[in-house]
Amino acid sequence: MTKKYFKTSFIYLFFGLFLGAFYREYTRIIGFTGLTSLRVAHTHTLVLGFILFLVLCIFAKSFDIKEDKKEKRFFNTYNFSLILVIGTLIARGFYQIYGIDNNAISAAISGVAGIGHIGISFAFYFLYTYLKANIEKC
Repeated sequence: MTKKYFKTSFIYLFFGLFLGAFYREYTRIIGFTGLTSLRVAHTHTLVLGFILFLVLCIFAKSFDIKEDKKEKRFFNTYNFSLILVIGTLIARGFYQIYGIDNNAISAAISGVAGIGHIGISFAFYFLYTYLKANIEKC
């Protein structure tokens, strides 16, 4: 399981660094100077993806935690939800860069982001119950 967490953290690290470089260069090339949600997509990816899974990797190694249904439920829910959140940050960033003024698009982005945040909340609950059950075994 530590390998799975380590590989996942590496994927989020790579993607987060890519997003940061993309934001910096893309806005420079098109001459955009304002603030946008695209600028925080890389920090969300690095903190919520890379760092969280790196910490979980260390935690799983320290407590010799094994993979089970509860862990899979956390892992799948969290990754799906985090991808929704990052995707909406990227979408909102392009929406802001190009100055699109469409209430329906804005509402759709907000709705999907809300679903992603709710999913992350459930995933943290799944993680807590999973860790609690495994720590009590120690």
